[in-house]
Amino acid sequence: MFIKELPALGEQNFAEFTQQNGYQLAESFPPDRTTLKQLTKYSGSGGGLTINFHALLLDERIFGDPATDTLTIKGTPPN
Repeated sequence: MFIKELPALGEQNFAEFTQQNGYQLAESFPPDRTTLKQLTKYSGSGGGLTINFHALLLDERIFGDPATDTLTIKGTPPN
């Protein structure tokens, strides 16, 4: 069941929260496609820089190194 996979909020997991507050949830339900699509991209901005890219590009064309605080992009788009 999906709701057992959600992290606990404080001392209570999601399933317990919904039961205690009278929410009626189905055993399973389809994901919201708009929200799910947002989870497949990385995006961020700060210090005058804005970047976003599809998660599939990570470790293929985009490489991050937290130790040196660098992001390397191979094959930049023409525009």
